[in-house]
Amino acid sequence: MEIKKNFDRLSREARELLDLKIEEIKLSFVERLSLLFADTLSWLAVIIFLLLSLLCMLAAFVVVISLYVGLLPALFIAAAMLLMVAWLFYAARGTLFRNVMVARFYKMFFNKNEQSDEQE
Repeated sequence: MEIKKNFDRLSREARELLDLKIEEIKLSFVERLSLLFADTLSWLAVIIFLLLSLLCMLAAFVVVISLYVGLLPALFIAAAMLLMVAWLFYAARGTLFRNVMVARFYKMFFNKNEQSDEQE
């Protein structure tokens, strides 16, 4: 009888441990997703303000250049500058975005807490 009680207690504790591990995984997933969305929204806000400031600087550049060469050539110069910047972003897209995103996801999903848990 003692063996049956011990086995029942062991199976109940194993089930509780499994439930706790499942809850831990769920909470960890929620925490990491919330960090991802917070980072995404903050970077989106920074990019929007940066683009608005660059747009204002471009308009000021066109106004200053138009005083010397006229409006239409100044607009063509601004368009050529935008095309060169777009080409530079396209050429450097791997190092600018992919490597940064891979490093960020790696830090997010493989943090030191998990490594220390696995070593124990």
